[in-house]
Amino acid sequence: MPNKKGDLKNYVYQIIRDRIINCTYEPGSMIFEQSLTAELKVSRTPVREALNRIEQEGFIRIMPKKGVMVKEITVGDVGQLFQAREEVEPIVVRLAGPYLDKEKMREFRKRYENNEHTTMWMTADKNPPLDTRLHLYIIDNCHNTFLKEFMHKIFDRNTQLMIFSHHRELNIYNAFDEHLQIIDLILEEKYEQASQVIKNHVIHNRDAMIAHLLRYQQG
Repeated sequence: MPNKKGDLKNYVYQIIRDRIINCTYEPGSMIFEQSLTAELKVSRTPVREALNRIEQEGFIRIMPKKGVMVKEITVGDVGQLFQAREEVEPIVVRLAGPYLDKEKMREFRKRYENNEHTTMWMTADKNPPLDTRLHLYIIDNCHNTFLKEFMHKIFDRNTQLMIFSHHRELNIYNAFDEHLQIIDLILEEKYEQASQVIKNHVIHNRDAMIAHLLRYQQG
């Protein structure tokens, strides 16, 4: 455990935030400050500061004298999340395209051909699945700090949604062909076409997710 005050605050913040994103604390569940202080063996101050920070990010709602609730995922949330991806990811692909390592892209393609994209969330090594790694690799090479920071925040939300959906067997959308097409277009340096495919991919994923979420909410 970190000794410095600033490091301790970030340590507590990261633990709680990671648990929310990875659905250890699922949407709709309650988190209790007293339990966290006992478990993490820290005072109330870093826990309270972490929770306030996470509330500002929109993941939780602090309810005085009741506890902290992880916000439910609504159809509106899903729509806004995918709207942001639909508008921004095509730009990111165009910007990142010339900087993407072709050997790395061929490696992604080989992994798809080996069906590694079927790897479930939260395996023993806790790595995200291949689909997410591909998207994040593109984002991390867009050479725009502001877009990169924004998209990482979006993908934190996206991760929470996908894990939540997997737990309830909601996310059955298969984007195998679309991801292969994106990889092949990038390898051919057809970045404008790749951006259009990724836009369509995001739209298809959104429509499938909303449909499954509506059915789940209706019982």
